[in-house]
This record gives sequence, C-alpha cells and structure tokens, in this order.
Amino acid sequence: MRRRAFTLLDVLLETSGKPQATVLLVMGLVSLIGSVSLYVTMGAYQKSALQTEKNTFTSLLQRARSLSMNNVCAGECTDGVAHGVHIDDEGYVLFQGSEYVDSDPHNARFPFEPTLVRAGTLLTQDVVFAQLSGDTNCSSVCELSIRAPDGVTVVISVTGEGRILWTM
Repeated sequence: MRRRAFTLLDVLLETSGKPQATVLLVMGLVSLIGSVSLYVTMGAYQKSALQTEKNTFTSLLQRARSLSMNNVCAGECTDGVAHGVHIDDEGYVLFQGSEYVDSDPHNARFPFEPTLVRAGTLLTQDVVFAQLSGDTNCSSVCELSIRAPDGVTVVISVTGEGRILWTM
C-alpha cells in the first residue's frame, strides 16, 4: 500500500496531541530561520549603506575638484570660480565660490543616510578647491569618518594639495 505524503495542512487539521507539538516545532524552526536571515540581511544593508555613503561623498569631492581645476562657472560669472563641499544637517552640498552661501541657486544638495554617524573636521569646515590648481583650504588634512551601527568605519581624508583618500 502506498503511503500518503503529509502536508502542513494535514498536520494542522490533525486533532491528536502529537500534531500540535509538530506544528509548534515547525513554527519555531520557521521563526528561527527568519530571525537568522533578518540578521544577515541587516548586516548586508548596513555595509551597502556605508559603501554608498563613501562613494557619494568622495564623488562630490572629486567633482568639486574637477570643476575648480577646469575653471568652470555656472550662472553669471565671466571667469571660473572655486568649488567646494559643505555638510549640513540635511546632507552634502556641492557649491561654487570661495565660501558656502545657503541661498545660492547653483548649490547641488545630496541627502545622506540618517542611520550613519559622522564625525571629523569636515563637519565644521567646508572643503574648497582652488581654481586651476585644485589645492584645498585644509592646512594639512581634513577628515570625515562615517560609522555604521555595526561599528564599521570609513575615514575620508582630503589633503592641502587636493588629494582625496579613504580607508575602510
């Protein structure tokens, strides 16, 4: 005689004592697998968010340096201007000019990931790249460290000569 395959529905419909214990065991295993996969997924999300944040900020620094070295000016300028990056409560701002002006319509805003923690001199000091040379207003090295909730940290450094470095 052929044995009939049991499904989860058959187990749930069973009325004797053992199937209810089986249902509890299956539910426990499913919740255990779900919690482990959630833990792994959150770690991957945090690493991805940190990597994206590093890429965004370093790309903005490289863009500002490139615009300054190419003597680019948007708007009503007749000659090129310096460009820089400012960090405020809402995100990163790519600006033109020797200092950040909040009301400049040519500012480009880029929001940042709110779950990451930022620290360093770049929170209080804008990085401004000089026209044609790409030198910065940093006396030696300006830094921004970005830390994920799991403790992984990225440090982005800008030297006085305009070199952009990062370590993870």
